[in-house]
Amino acid sequence: MTIITETLNLDQIRNIMDKDGYITVILPVHFSILKDYDTDFFLNYISNRILGDLTLLDIHFTIKGIYEENLLFLIKGNVSIFLATKMKEGVIDQ
Repeated sequence: MTIITETLNLDQIRNIMDKDGYITVILPVHFSILKDYDTDFFLNYISNRILGDLTLLDIHFTIKGIYEENLLFLIKGNVSIFLATKMKEGVIDQ
């Protein structure tokens, strides 16, 4: 399982993506994010931390543990739109 400490690059995404276009990672989230913000903000935060934009879709998450002042979330989300956008921009080939 990949623990996210930085935004994933395209190679990392391709390496962990399943045949249906989903990635599964562990994302540490500081307690203050959960305490101070609503669910929509949290979902946007997850997408931005993992992909660097807001195109992670069909996000599912489960708390897997605690490390220091962070909750460790198991995140599963679809990256199909992200990859399609990168193809359209010419960043990656099909």
